[in-house]
Formats: sequence, structure tokens, C-alpha cells
Amino acid sequence: MPKPEPKHDLLSQIPSPSTRLWVGLCITLSIFGVFALYAIHEVRWLEDFQVNVVQKNRKASLQLLRLQNDAYFLAIALRDMTLPESRYPIFYWRGEFTRVRDDIREALALEAQYAQPTPAGDEKRTQLRHVLDDFWETADQAFTLADEGHEATARYLIRSQLESKREVVSQIVAHLLTLNDQAQTEAGQRINLVYGKVKSDILLLIGILFLVALATGLYTLQANRKTFESLHHLAEKLQVQNQQLAALYDAIHTVSQEQEPIKVLQDACEQLSRALNVQRVLFLKYQPEEDRFIREAACGPGPEETPDALLESALAASLSSSDPDRPYVFTASPRSAETPIPALASSEYLALPLRFGPDLFGVFALGRDEGLWPLG
Repeated sequence: MPKPEPKHDLLSQIPSPSTRLWVGLCITLSIFGVFALYAIHEVRWLEDFQVNVVQKNRKASLQLLRLQNDAYFLAIALRDMTLPESRYPIFYWRGEFTRVRDDIREALALEAQYAQPTPAGDEKRTQLRHVLDDFWETADQAFTLADEGHEATARYLIRSQLESKREVVSQIVAHLLTLNDQAQTEAGQRINLVYGKVKSDILLLIGILFLVALATGLYTLQANRKTFESLHHLAEKLQVQNQQLAALYDAIHTVSQEQEPIKVLQDACEQLSRALNVQRVLFLKYQPEEDRFIREAACGPGPEETPDALLESALAASLSSSDPDRPYVFTASPRSAETPIPALASSEYLALPLRFGPDLFGVFALGRDEGLWPLG
């Protein structure tokens, strides 16, 4: 017959610590996850800042030095072109000017790509492009005059206009270098500020995470301590009951040697009723020849609650489907008896087998008015 589901379980009243332990583990892992994500975010921000600002600023400085070197070369070339005793005519310098013009155009494009956009820097770059366009236009006029044979006019044009425009180019490039050096210094100061901020933020985050971890640990410790105290109280209660049952079994062990076994069994039923706080306790002796049980002793309500025949037949029927070496629960149902009694309700009993050696001597049947036994 199917065993009834338990409705009263002492262990179900004690909360399991597994949920709290899982929550504590998740919070601890999330603490390390948050710290790792924050550290990675700050490190990547610093790397991007250094790549996008510092490194590009250095490359822009190299291009400005390149422009400054080209301006210096133009100054030497203009000086040599205006000397009366120059061994080379003016048109001889056309190829060098073309090379310097291409180099300056490339340097300007790269410097504009690497430089950080600022109002002062953008204004100077625009001014530099206009001055260079005017410079190259004047240089082309000088070379055209030289090609037509007007060397003296070309030299005068170079001394009076081209040299002054070249000086303006050098001044603008020098000013851009100054602005770039200031941006480099500001970037270094900003990096230092960021490092200090990251350091303080990490210390603050570590403090907050430490407090969270400490609170989680203390909560888990307190909850687990209460759970273990409940388990300890339950274990002490079970130990007392086991001692009472052990004394009861020791007393029952002498049944075969006692002169009055019925009285001993009656005393055993009364002790079992007091130890386990049940209303009715019966002892039914097993008759292996007839494969049936006969009541030998009882205490509690009279047989009108559950007839002996009904109880004996229900116990005999449950013996084949239960383990005779362990306690089990059976139901004395009036419909399961040979003569059904509709007026009676079903009663649930806890069976405690009593064995002498390999043989089954009898069974203690424990019944109570309400509730089910916590055995499945």
C-alpha cells in the first residue's frame, strides 16, 4: 500500500543554510567582478587618453619641427639667392623650392591630423596656410621674373617681400610649437590628476566592498549559527527520546524470561506512551504459524476507537509491503477489513517492530487522534 506523505517534519521548521550561502557567494563574486570592471575601465581610459592625446601631440610636435626645419632651409636659400656674387642663377633654386613646398604641404596635413583642436591652434593653422599660399605665389613671381631675364628685379622682390613672409611663417610655426608644448604639459598634469583620482576611487571602492563583504559574512554567520543551534536542540531532544527508547527495549528484551510477560508489555506500552506523547499504544504479538497478529497489551482509548480485528488485519496486510526491521506507518481503514464498518474513520498508526534475533516477536502500534506521523 502507498505510504502517506508526511505533514509534520521537525527538520522542515529549520531553514536550510544553502540559500544564504549561495547568496553570500554571489555577493562575494560580484564584489570582485565590480572591482575588476572598474579597474579595467579606468586603465582603458588612461590608455586611450595617452594614445589619443599624448602620442598624437608628440607626433604633431615632430611635424612642427619638420616645418621649422623647412623654414630654416628657405631662409638659407633666400639669402644665397639674393647675393650679387652668387654662382647660381635664381631659376636654379626652382627644384629645391618645389621639394620644400611638397614637404611643407605634407607636414601641414599630418600636423592637422595629429594636433588637438583648440581655438588658438586652429586660428594659427589657418593663418599659416594663408601666409604660405602668399609666400609661394610671391616665389613663383620671382622665378617668373628670373626666367624672363630680370634677375635684379627678382632679387629685389625676394629681399623686400619674400623674406618678410618667410619670417612670418617661422613665427607662426614657433607659436604652434609653444601651444603644442603647453598642451603636452597640460596632458601630463591631467594624467597625474587622473592617476590620483583613480587611486582615491579604488581605495574608496575597496572600503565599500570590504564593508559589504563584512556585512554579508556577519549575516551569513549569524543565520548559520541560529540554524546550528536549532539542530543542536533537536539533536538533544532526539537523544533523550533515544535513551528512553533504549531503556524501553532493554526492558522488553526480558519478556521471554519474565513470569508475567503481559504486565511487562503493559508497562512498556505506558512508558512508550509517555515517552512519545501518544494517545494510544498497543502491542500485537506475531503468530508466524497463522501469519497474523494478536493484541497482548494496550493503553489509551478503548477498542471502540478502532476494533482489534481491524487493527490486526491492517497490520498483517502492511507487513508484506514494509520493512519489518524499521518503523513504518500503516492505516487501519474499515474498508480494508474483512467486514467493512462504514461508520468508523481511518486511523493512522506507527509500527515499531520488536525482534528477538532473526525472528519477529511483535509490533508496538502507536496511534494519535490528529496529525500524521513524520515518516514517509
